[in-house]
Amino acid sequence: MMQKKLLNLGLLILLVTGCKLSAFNQGSAANEDSVSQTGKTETAFNSINAEPAATPKPAPQTRQANAVCFDPAKPCQHSEKEFDVWELSFKLPAKLKANKPYHSAPFYAVILKTYTMDDDCDGGEYIEAVEKDRRREQKDQLERKVFASYECPNMSAVNYEFEGKWDTAKERLVIGNFIALYAGETKEAGEETLRLMKNEYPKAMLKRMTAIVEKIEQ
Repeated sequence: MMQKKLLNLGLLILLVTGCKLSAFNQGSAANEDSVSQTGKTETAFNSINAEPAATPKPAPQTRQANAVCFDPAKPCQHSEKEFDVWELSFKLPAKLKANKPYHSAPFYAVILKTYTMDDDCDGGEYIEAVEKDRRREQKDQLERKVFASYECPNMSAVNYEFEGKWDTAKERLVIGNFIALYAGETKEAGEETLRLMKNEYPKAMLKRMTAIVEKIEQ
């Protein structure tokens, strides 16, 4: 009789323990589901309130002897060519030969805005209104150079060659005064930069360019 009572007591303990474990497991599952739902809600909230993508930082350039110095905080310097603040600088040989053009490595740039050829060079070697636009855009572009091209009297100016700058007969300049943003070494990087700049500059154009410097002596 005593053994039977002990057996019944053991079965009762097992039954009560099992019920408690079942309730605990159900509570844990509910908590996990609650945590999962909270995580989904937070993810959705963060997605909605995420800041718009900024212009990506350009990839490091290959170490070419004539590589472009696209970082606005670290322009190239040269004893025989002082790059103006609106110019895109690039690496030059230690000694420049007179009347010989020096070309930069090819790069992609987004022409943000063009200006008429009739604009007066009221800054001497630059157009004040255009330079104001360039400086304003440069404040938003901390990782890459915003440069300008001016059809003003300046024999030491950096020139930029690209398809579409001249008419088909190479007799008339089509794009002379402009501001542009360095966009990288590859077409893919250039297209991504163009996509990001199109909202602000609907007429922006992607061009593969070469910068040219020539030490002119007469």
